[in-house]
Amino acid sequence: ATWPCGIYSRWKGSILIDRPRNPTRRLARSAELAILAGICLLSIRHWLGELNLSPDSTTYITAAGNLIRTGRLFYFANAASWSMEPEVEPYTEQPPGFVFYLAPFVAAVGEPIDAALIAQGVAIVAFYAALYLILTRLRLDPLLRIATMGIFAFLAPFVQVRSFLWSETLFVAFCL
Repeated sequence: ATWPCGIYSRWKGSILIDRPRNPTRRLARSAELAILAGICLLSIRHWLGELNLSPDSTTYITAAGNLIRTGRLFYFANAASWSMEPEVEPYTEQPPGFVFYLAPFVAAVGEPIDAALIAQGVAIVAFYAALYLILTRLRLDPLLRIATMGIFAFLAPFVQVRSFLWSETLFVAFCL
């Protein structure tokens, strides 16, 4: 509760603890969240500018579209057939979790590539939010948290993984 004199109160057990607000701490937290938002925007902008689709990516998108249209999880492949004509193949290459994540975006947006862009953007934000929460929970110094976020934002291996529509970004976010 906030009192008119500018002191805020917090209950700890049955003892009321009064302490003044700390505007410097609030300003530091706001700056930290602004940097987090900037890192997310830079990462998403990089993803939008460097749209990379691998064979796995196109399989995810195709399987998600087929799931929405038919209710079945499959994709078309011509490697398995002797006739080299596209054949319906059950989706067995990767675990289907990322396809199930991608399917609502395909259903909502309609255009599979646009849905993939939005879904990866959400996964990038989820990754950085989870990373920020862990760094905050570890009670690291704010500068160390910002430096860690910068490492994940700008080092080549992390940029490479984030640049493709792969399940790794979402998987790491859930693991964090």
